[in-house]
Formats: sequence, structure tokens, C-alpha cells
Amino acid sequence: PQAGGFHARQLPPNVYSNRPEVNMPAGPLTILVLDALNTPVQNQSYARLQLLKYLDTQLKPGQRVGVYALTTQLIQLQSFTSDPELLRRAIQSFRPRDLQSKGNIDMSTVSRVGSADADMTSKTLTDSMLRTTYALQQFENDIGAVTLEVRIGTTLEAFRALARMTAGHTGRKNLIWVSAAFPINLIPETYEVNTALQARAADPTAPPPAGIQGNNPGARTESIFAEDMRKVSAMLSEAQVAVYPVDARGLVGSALSDASRSGLDSTGRISSGSDYAFIVGKSTNGLQASIENMKDVASQTGGRAFYNRNDIDNAVSLASQDGVVSYTIGYYPQNKKWNGDFRKIKVTVNRPGMMVRHRSGYFAIDPLATSKKRSKEQDDGVASALRNGATPATMVGFDARVLPASNGSVPIQFLVNPSTFSAEDASGGGKKLSLDFYALAVGPDGKVVKNTGQTVDTTITGEQFAQLQKQGLMLPMQIELPPGEYTLRLAVRDNRTGYVGTLDAPASVPKP
Repeated sequence: PQAGGFHARQLPPNVYSNRPEVNMPAGPLTILVLDALNTPVQNQSYARLQLLKYLDTQLKPGQRVGVYALTTQLIQLQSFTSDPELLRRAIQSFRPRDLQSKGNIDMSTVSRVGSADADMTSKTLTDSMLRTTYALQQFENDIGAVTLEVRIGTTLEAFRALARMTAGHTGRKNLIWVSAAFPINLIPETYEVNTALQARAADPTAPPPAGIQGNNPGARTESIFAEDMRKVSAMLSEAQVAVYPVDARGLVGSALSDASRSGLDSTGRISSGSDYAFIVGKSTNGLQASIENMKDVASQTGGRAFYNRNDIDNAVSLASQDGVVSYTIGYYPQNKKWNGDFRKIKVTVNRPGMMVRHRSGYFAIDPLATSKKRSKEQDDGVASALRNGATPATMVGFDARVLPASNGSVPIQFLVNPSTFSAEDASGGGKKLSLDFYALAVGPDGKVVKNTGQTVDTTITGEQFAQLQKQGLMLPMQIELPPGEYTLRLAVRDNRTGYVGTLDAPASVPKP
């Protein structure tokens, strides 16, 4: 049973389920993510205090909130509940941590260049220091690019996990993402590209800025992840997840008046003239980039970005209430070409003064497209879903009965909800099914002890399919294990769509 008015449905003994109607409350859901990966420590502390203030003063009765933290992985702090005390404990359990450090560069090497040769002329010494400083800056940029790749990859994986988790729950979900910045910095350091990118924020179909080319390692990293971001956006749309970024920095002001800036360059000299202008310009563009990224993600998913304001608690309250009442509208597109292009959507209402918030469009990706590349993506998807035990995937709904072990063998019975997987038409009125079933046994140390799998790839008659629609698809499986206590991570994948369902269940194998 869950606190806060929601009680998980009682299941028969030894039966476990990933179905949202069993494990999640009905009605609108709010997912709150505290992003430590992309947020400086001081901003994490401020955001934590503001979230506790939100719980004390603005949490609405009956509001279902699930709390997660993003560090080097997505961590569940509290399952969905409306109990203020449980939510308060979850946020209090979050401890700010520094995950943004790129590694400290030992700048004493610069001074050693001067002391190594006392006969150097002043000009030679200056040139040598400049070359060394440039090399160190390049080294630091390379480290920064690697760090950026990790942050982008981890952030995108968290989006995927949350989309898989909530996809089976009908209706809109509000994802409130408390962060200092989304890690994909799309704004290069030139005015022309900056102007082009601001236009792109309002129109995702616009071509990417030319500044994505060149020697900027961060830009190259972002370019590498462009395709992944497109697919993550499609997953969020399919799962009906609206993202509400909330800037953890609060009121950020201008880079010119930031008291944390000493005015010194990497060699400890006072920056002036063109050097100072470059530093200020870079900082301003970086600040603008993080805000534009937040606005861009919110626009694409139908959410709203909250930034440059001190009332984070009120921003979270507004975001959580935004999806209390929503409408689902569908249509058949006239363009039947599933070429992956972004197609804009515009919704208008015949009522003066009414503002409609909706996602800006969708990517025309055919979920039934099959290729070797997609097959690998499906393998990566199920592997990723199995790793995220705290966020079970609900795209394919199923129950699993884990029977007592016998002679080191643990019997498992899968029962898959037929409304959550696809079937292909076959000759004679039949239906072709293709599903993969997985079982992984994880020991107390978190290591996989054993894994097994089975595939259902068959064609059944129309009568058999009609019976399956009433009773579900049942498949028995067993996994051989040595004596011990385990967590079974079970998964079902629809091979036509790549959709995945997962759940965790305990298993015990006694000594003979």
C-alpha cells in the first residue's frame, strides 16, 4: 500500500505486475527531478530549500508527486504519493553534491616554464607562457568535451527511463526538471549563429546553426547527440510527458555583474580589452544558451520553462497544477511519408484571451520500421530498461508469477496484456506475433548472476488471436540459479515496435 490515499491493488501470492493501474494512482501525475548532474552545488542547496518551502505552503491536497534525483544515474527517492511528510523526507534525503568538476589543471606548470631557463628574454618567456597556456586550455577543453558527453548521455538516458516508466499510464504527465542547465549547449559564440538559434527555438524545423561546425569540442559533442535527442523527444511525445524546466539558479541577472567573477584569466592576470570582452561574451552566450535550451525543450513537449525568478517554490506549484485539466486531441496526418522529419502542430481555439499550451510538433518516425540498425537500437533499449530497476518500463504491460524454486530452478510465468503489443496481419486472416522475453538474476552485490531469454515468433489463426485478446499471452520460463537471494529483472519486448515492459521480483533458492 502506498501512503497518501493511493493503495496498490492486491495481487495473488507470488504475482508481480508493471501495469500502471496496479502500481500508479489514477489521474494526473507530477514527476519531480532534482538534477545534481547539471547543477552547481550552491544552486542545489538553494533549490532544495525552495522545494521544502513548496511542500510546506503550496502542495495541493491529492496532488500525486514522484521524486527522483539525477546524479550519475536516475534514482527514485519517493514513489507517487500525496503525503507531504513522505515527500519532505524524500527531498531532505537529497544531499547536494559536486558532479560538474572537469578536473583541476595544475597551473603551476606555467610558472615552472619561466624558472626553467633564467637566460630567457622577456619576449621569449611571454611567448612560451602563451603557448603553454593555450595548450592547457586545449587540454581543459578536451576534458570538458568528455565530461559534456557523459552529462548529455546520462541526461538523455534519464529522459528515456522516465518515458518508458510512464508510457503505460494514460493521460498527460508533468515532468518538473529542477536544473541549472540542460547540458546540450546549442548557442555558439557568434552573433549571427546566436540569432539563428533564437529563431530555431521557436521553429525546431529550422536548419542548425553553422557554428556547430569547427573546432569547438562542445559543439562537436552536441552534434553527435542530435539524433538521440530527436528520438528522446519522440519518446516523450508518445508517453505524453510535458517537460517543465525550472532554473535552479533563481534570479541569475547579468554576467557583467556576477560577483563570483574575479576578472582574472587562467594565468592569474587581469583580463582587459578584447580578452575581457571575449570572456563576458562567452559567459553571456552560455547563460542565454541554458535558458534557450529550457524554453526549447518545454516548447517541444508542451510544457513551460520557469527561469530568472526567485520563487522556485511557486514555479514548481504552477507547473504541477498545469496538467490538472487537459485534453487529448488526435488526427490522421495527410502526409503518409514516415521520413523522420519534424512536423509542426498548431492548435487554435475560438475563444478570445485563451492560451493553448501544446507540443510544437512531432517527428514522423514509423514505429514499425524494421532494419538492422533498429534491431540494435531495440537491443540497447531493452538493456537500458533492465538496468533501470527503480523505474520499471510500462510500454508493454504484463504480470509475472514467480513460483518457489525447485532443485535450483525458479519457474516464471509471464502473462502479457494483449492491448499493449502489436500483431501483424498474415495470410488467411491470421496474425503474426514477435515478442522477446528476458529474465536476469541480480545478486545482493548488484551483479548479474544469470540471464536467460525466450522468443515467441509465430503466426496464429484469427480464432486463436481472438482468444488471446480475452485471456492474454502466457509464456512459462525458468532460470537455473545457485542457492541464494536474488532480484529477478524481467522484461518483455514487442519486436515490431521496440516497446519494452520491465519489472523486478524477488526470488530465493534454498540450499539442497
